[in-house]
Amino acid sequence: MKEIITRNFINTDIQFVEGLNKDKIYDLKEFDGAINYWKIVLYDGYNLRPGNKICIYDSTIGFLYTSLFFAAAELGLEVITPPEKATDESGYVEHLEIMTQDQGLFDAAIIDDINQKSSNVASMASRYCKVVIPDSAFFSYKIKDDQLYKHLSETVFANEDSILVHATTSGSTGIPKPLKYTHKQLHRIAIRNVDVLGYTNNSVCHTRNLHHSFILMTHFLPSIHASKNHYSFPVGRWENIREFIELIKQSKITKVAITYKGLIDDVFSIMSKDNEKFEHDISIIVGGFHVSGDFVKLAKQVNIQEILSLFGTNETFGPLFVKHIKTDQDFSAYRPDWYPPTDGDFFTITSVGNKISVTADSIGIKDIVVEDTLIGDNTSGYIHKGRENLFRINEIYFTIPEIHETVVPYCDGSFDICVDSSNQKLYLAVWSGEVEFEKLNLAMKEKFKLLQFDNYSRLDRDNYSGFKVNMNLLRNFFNTKKE
Repeated sequence: MKEIITRNFINTDIQFVEGLNKDKIYDLKEFDGAINYWKIVLYDGYNLRPGNKICIYDSTIGFLYTSLFFAAAELGLEVITPPEKATDESGYVEHLEIMTQDQGLFDAAIIDDINQKSSNVASMASRYCKVVIPDSAFFSYKIKDDQLYKHLSETVFANEDSILVHATTSGSTGIPKPLKYTHKQLHRIAIRNVDVLGYTNNSVCHTRNLHHSFILMTHFLPSIHASKNHYSFPVGRWENIREFIELIKQSKITKVAITYKGLIDDVFSIMSKDNEKFEHDISIIVGGFHVSGDFVKLAKQVNIQEILSLFGTNETFGPLFVKHIKTDQDFSAYRPDWYPPTDGDFFTITSVGNKISVTADSIGIKDIVVEDTLIGDNTSGYIHKGRENLFRINEIYFTIPEIHETVVPYCDGSFDICVDSSNQKLYLAVWSGEVEFEKLNLAMKEKFKLLQFDNYSRLDRDNYSGFKVNMNLLRNFFNTKKE
């Protein structure tokens, strides 16, 4: 069997529901029809051909979005992973800028109604793509050539070595580096992740679009292949968390991948406040932060049985490490920053000082050194110390100098920035002077979107310093501080 991502990769028994609308369930027959129609819309309506590059700006993660992805794959189009939003109306995004400088403007953007109304996203689409196509084109296009429609429906233009997805590295150690994933590579990593992450016989919920390779490789592709029951719910729009909880409960969804810790914190908070619990077996998949003991306790309170904590990089596919955290286990010796050795023989991990080198022959990667500090071995596992020059909270990467620059206009004295990666919190220790905290957080949100300071305090530096500021003491202070 050829290892190509086509409609044949979709679970033959798929039942796809958008949100709470259980009156409409999309099955494989409807996927077939939508994929066929998208193919002629793109090919005949907009003259897109194998090798052309497209961006999909869609917030819904729904049936139209999913069928569009597979139509693009069969046409041999190359899909760019765009971020969900640019930060201003210029539309500028560093990693798209790098890609287009390297290979020119993308051939087309397909954009949904929600994003067309966002000036930042609409500007991003126009800035980096030659033509902007509304997703309503799916409904307005009229077939002109029945023979062409039949030919496109029956033809897969891609081969195993065709590029399917373009992404970049995070840019943590310099300029983001463009990455390319072929059909064969994505097919193989998805099949591997079906078993590693346990997608067989699960019902899943799609909460975010393919703006990051984490979602593509660890959730979207493996679950589409192995899971029958699918629900799409765009919880990127934070005011609908109550509906999200109700969907999980009513539909008895057993597996949810969540990339944004703030979302699951809000779920825990709402449910705990109402003394509410899930009444069915459910596990969550998380990445980008260390799962603390307190986080596990909250998960247990709402009756989540298991947390799968992932570590990987865009450059090495992944996940490289998967930590299965049962919420009823003994936590007396638990370490949030420890990851067990990698499962199976898909990846070969070699220690190189305080870093690791990764090889995976089946997907053609060899001796890629991961920039994170990882101390350990393939017997006892690895302690993840993060990256010396980069932090990540709520999916936002930042450096301390970047935050410092933002604070200075709003604090007339001395201060230090305290990062609590485990709890995904950011604190400000003010040693002298005054701080305009509310104005500072407005500036933070304007610059960093989902990142702001969780708290601040005026403190005596001598109580937290030796040779340098003791960040562990600061973190402990803020984590135990009474409001």
